[in-house]
Amino acid sequence: MYPRSKAFGIVLHNERILVQEYITESGTYYRPLGGSIEFGEKSAETVIREFKEELGTQVEVRDYLECLENIFYVDKEIGHEIIQLYSLRFVDTSLYEIEILVIRDAEPNAYAKWLPVTAFLEQEKILYPNGLMNFLTAKRKDEIL
Repeated sequence: MYPRSKAFGIVLHNERILVQEYITESGTYYRPLGGSIEFGEKSAETVIREFKEELGTQVEVRDYLECLENIFYVDKEIGHEIIQLYSLRFVDTSLYEIEILVIRDAEPNAYAKWLPVTAFLEQEKILYPNGLMNFLTAKRKDEIL
């Protein structure tokens, strides 16, 4: 097996982050939206495509944030990802006010929702990929949320 190349979009608004919920045997966790980088596709293009496929919406890339390497286990299976993180903004600003957004190209009942950043900073909820918490902590200190 090889690491998978992925790109995730971080959408922040009013001290909330848009995340998808995953429920496994090990428990519930959250991740930003995004997906695998296709051959010949730049990672910034990936997040734009993924948001279009998943939510049917246009996003603008604001900034490249960082690259994370994530090695993890889900239900006793190992995963290894190299993730490019981008800060995004919705072109349709009304989406910031919708609490739950249905994900179109995933399993039934998949959705993204806005959760307070503090839920992750205070460890009430689990956020992946590993290393993303460092970014949120730095943003919190800068009071840019």
